[in-house]
Amino acid sequence: MGIPRALLYYYYYPLWNEFFTRLGCEVVLSPETNKAILDQGIRSTLSEVCLPVKVYFGHAAYLAGRVDYLFVPRLSRVEAKAYICPKFMGIPDMLRARINKLPPLIDTTVDAGKDGNSVQCWVDCLRDAGNRLTTERNLIEDALYAALEAQRFFWKRLNSGLILPDAIKGIPIPEIPVCSRSKTLHIGLIGHPYNIYDPYISMNLIKKLHQLGAVVVTPESLEADEIEEEAARLPKRLFWTL
Repeated sequence: MGIPRALLYYYYYPLWNEFFTRLGCEVVLSPETNKAILDQGIRSTLSEVCLPVKVYFGHAAYLAGRVDYLFVPRLSRVEAKAYICPKFMGIPDMLRARINKLPPLIDTTVDAGKDGNSVQCWVDCLRDAGNRLTTERNLIEDALYAALEAQRFFWKRLNSGLILPDAIKGIPIPEIPVCSRSKTLHIGLIGHPYNIYDPYISMNLIKKLHQLGAVVVTPESLEADEIEEEAARLPKRLFWTL
């Protein structure tokens, strides 16, 4: 099962990896972004496509001849009354139109619907994906449970202040929260995870800040309740997400 190391990989890789591994799949992750992958993505897309999508295409093209399936979920909504960029919704179709010799895509839909259940939408998506790969219902349900637990623990590591790549690697939660450490310089870094955590795209920005002795605080370091409390002060809630 191929998973491109781009876009929503930075949000949901622990969930996906645990689910497909529990189903008995070998998860194949594309390498970190490099010039060859970016160049391939540029060749595969139209000029007006944004850089993160170009990067995604490069990763998908890298995996195309190396895997039996590509997991490319079609995202619509992951929370109530908020939509995702149309290019995210259309990525499965765009890949089929622009990359030759693609393996079969597992392009199950993620739609939180009107109630905005951000967990159930992934349960439905992955259950559908599992049904395409096996008829063993119990195996699918066990894999779902394990995947949700892996994702919860991933968010717990993030909320402790670990930088996302370290949280994905499973580095233990520090005894003292990273954000509480007494260093002279704390820098808030705001951006989409698929931009700021990709060393090639961000030009190793986080590493450079660490070399300056800074503690880097990203939105993923914050508890969801903290974010919601501050967002409530806005005159109008944003209608887009991710």
